Amino acid sequence: MTSSGESRDSTQDALRGAVKVRPDHVRGTISPLMYGHFVEHFPKCVYGGYYDPGSPFADEHGLRKDVLEAVRRVKPGIMRWPGGNYASAYHWRNGIGDKRARPITYDPVWMVEETHQFGTAEFMDLCRKTEVEPYICLNLGTGTIDEAMQWVEYCNLDGDTEYARLRKQHGHVKPFNVKYWGLGNEVYGPWQMNTMDATSYGKIALQYTKAIKWVDPGVKIVAVAVQHTDWQTELLRQIRDPIIVGNSRVPCVDYVSIHAYFVSEPVSFYETMLAADHVEEQTQLLRSAIHAAYGSRDHQPLIAWDEWNFYLWSHYERAGENYRNEVYDLKNALFTASVLNSFIRNCDIVGMANYSPFVNIRGAIFADGPAFLLRPQYHVFDLYANHAGQRAIETTVESDTFSVTAPLVSRVLLNSKPGKVLDAAATVNDDGKELFLSIVNRHESKAIPCAIDLGDARVSNQATIFSINAASPTDSNSLNAADRVTLKQSTASLGSPSLTHTLPAHSVTAFLFKME
Repeated sequence: MTSSGESRDSTQDALRGAVKVRPDHVRGTISPLMYGHFVEHFPKCVYGGYYDPGSPFADEHGLRKDVLEAVRRVKPGIMRWPGGNYASAYHWRNGIGDKRARPITYDPVWMVEETHQFGTAEFMDLCRKTEVEPYICLNLGTGTIDEAMQWVEYCNLDGDTEYARLRKQHGHVKPFNVKYWGLGNEVYGPWQMNTMDATSYGKIALQYTKAIKWVDPGVKIVAVAVQHTDWQTELLRQIRDPIIVGNSRVPCVDYVSIHAYFVSEPVSFYETMLAADHVEEQTQLLRSAIHAAYGSRDHQPLIAWDEWNFYLWSHYERAGENYRNEVYDLKNALFTASVLNSFIRNCDIVGMANYSPFVNIRGAIFADGPAFLLRPQYHVFDLYANHAGQRAIETTVESDTFSVTAPLVSRVLLNSKPGKVLDAAATVNDDGKELFLSIVNRHESKAIPCAIDLGDARVSNQATIFSINAASPTDSNSLNAADRVTLKQSTASLGSPSLTHTLPAHSVTAFLFKME
């Protein structure tokens, strides 16, 4: 099966697949941060998305209650803020204290005015109401080490120091206890303030880490990497050794981040599917770079995919892209499911992931004035966050493959290997009483009978089956047809731990088995 823009199927025989699960082979624990979100000051993401104080849907602090409810349901675990690109020129003191006294400043990153009505306290309120960990990305563009240390002090200290007192004066007696701090955003890119090479960034990252952990030794630090092995190798060489904090030696960096976006406009079905395999490939390359750099050291950082989406951001001049709900279709949801499967399979090294963004722009939720819509990829997060277990187990897949020639997506897929038509991941919960298996049928037009082998697992003769599907992979939700692509649930009887189930074309099918 090959594809070049328009897909063409060269498979003549009936397609079949097989998935084998080994519940006794645990690959690792899945972090609750795996389903995280990213929040940036961008059109309709913060202002008019999460935060809309003039809306009849807003609570007493200006947060949209319908958005809060939908976000809580998918249990993101963590939110990253204030950027993104925006972070590289963000000065946090502009966004604290009395809102009436906050300045309107020029944001040189997006070249717009910033009112600072949504700042540190508002972000903490958002995190509290959505029951997630806050993750703050520091300004390594126009910011300073002093500014970063003072922000950590403002958020986390409980003594009588200057910035702890200032937070208390602003009405927040208890510390915010922000555990996760990022050392800048995409510092390798010419689109950032203060672009750096790996050597320069590594030296600065080391100094920022020392300064921050000297203020609060309990924080976790996220450093920036890029999809380039040489860059990764040089950065990791600079930050691999422990630092001195008080009388202790502690890890310098706890996570290394990487980002992935692909297109601005829809492309062919198989290009969309293959993009998810690129995420898997980049995880393995960064895994190898970390292992090579750290060797036998006791501590190795985890990977944070703290920005990922199939679609690229739409800049302010293209803010109208947010209203094209037809772009966010079923095949986008299949990509999302395959990426989550990849993160589950690699949970021993992927410790955090942040869908970018989750509300508006290219997000899973559309909220604008009275309009509110859950896009197809939202239901993927609903499925995984609420039904996948906490431990990933060994899963092997046998299926036909597909490939893409002359891809439209971008140069990153030019040399991609063929992808399997079936993509799968499986989990068990902590008490060992439920087994979750998700399979994505990445064939554009054919249903596939799939033999499922649960190994030695003893399961009840009833299974709950979840599905995300529609008549066409280009089907999407709209304000007039909000449930065209949604999560459906049914039950099925099983004959034995081995069964055959026909997976509909272009679908996500998940099984929840009760284990005895």
